[in-house]
Amino acid sequence: MRLGPFDVDASTSMNLVYTTNVDGVRKSDSELEREDYYLVWTLRMIMSGPTTPASDLRVSTATSIEKHFVRDDLDTARDPFGDVLLTHNTEWGRLQLPTTLQFRRQNMQDDDGTTRIYFPGQRRERIVQDLRRFAQGANWQYEGVALNASYDYRELRYQDEEFQVGDEDRQAMSFGAAYRFLQWRNRDAVRLFYRYERDRQDLINQPDAPGSGEWESEQAYGLGLNILVIDRPTLTYDLSRVKRSGQDWRTVHTFSLSDSWELSPVMQLDASARYVIDEQPDDDDITFIYSAGLAHEIGPTLRHAVRATREPVDTFGSTADTDRTRANYSITKTDLFFANVTFNGGVTWTRNKPQGPEAGPTEEITSYVAALSHATAVSRRLDRNLTYRYRWSKSNLDDEPIYEHRVTLGFTFTF
Repeated sequence: MRLGPFDVDASTSMNLVYTTNVDGVRKSDSELEREDYYLVWTLRMIMSGPTTPASDLRVSTATSIEKHFVRDDLDTARDPFGDVLLTHNTEWGRLQLPTTLQFRRQNMQDDDGTTRIYFPGQRRERIVQDLRRFAQGANWQYEGVALNASYDYRELRYQDEEFQVGDEDRQAMSFGAAYRFLQWRNRDAVRLFYRYERDRQDLINQPDAPGSGEWESEQAYGLGLNILVIDRPTLTYDLSRVKRSGQDWRTVHTFSLSDSWELSPVMQLDASARYVIDEQPDDDDITFIYSAGLAHEIGPTLRHAVRATREPVDTFGSTADTDRTRANYSITKTDLFFANVTFNGGVTWTRNKPQGPEAGPTEEITSYVAALSHATAVSRRLDRNLTYRYRWSKSNLDDEPIYEHRVTLGFTFTF
């Protein structure tokens, strides 16, 4: 849809949802009814276009209302969730001026507002937060010289009185400058940079709390090296000096290694590793993380992938607080049985082993998810989607799993 110089995309949707675990908690933790039927109505709109020959405007907005037939305490008809985001970018020669205005009412437990929080001895409820934000940036670049500055202001407010102790205002300012001395194979080979940041947090209902109303600053300067040892793999080394308020200057070394390989026309492998040495004033902070993934397209309608990530301790002197391992397998089959039917499944395993003399027990979590959906176009503007989803998760520290069956029938109309 065209509105003057702007392109406008608008749609509305209505979803009918049945769930066996509306709170997303274990059965033994449920104090209220777990099963629920509810409607979710959503309206979305995106408008974009030029305001001047050198400026572009984009406005996106969405609002969502839930009507619960069993758990009416979860209705949002009076206070719907929503978001309004305005971005404006102006270019004056080599200078770019990006501007952002935003208002958002959100559930802090989950972006889609369906996961509840549980406090022992209390009822589960939403934690509704209002966000108001203004941000202004300035970026200038000419050949090897780059300058940037930004200001970001945010107001965070909670609706419920019991959470208003967390009401706060945040401000952040930054300035950066960089000069490229050498370029190698279209990459920055040697770069000198400087960065200065200041941030401030004002706790509205706790003005005397430590840190409230005080500006914190950080400066960083150094020599940035982007060393391409060979075309593959890509090896990057960064060296910087960093200083925060009330601390001494420290040196940070970062090594990054990554590559990908096409083992065959239907199989791709990728791997990466990151090693950070942050020389703190009191003790060194060293982190080492590596991961690898393999994707395989079995046929035109079937593909699967596996990925593993490790953050080990005692490797190259790593001093991480927790030894972490995560592995995931996912599979997707389109046109299952007949056209427009899609199956998605996956399993995730995580292992967290805390370190130190006061560390807690090792936790292992296994999660499964399976979903079957059928999508079809009812008319040129109306689409229908029917989805069944099952989720199951269990920790070795708890005898009872968390599981949910969910059926969603949805219609989307595009204006």
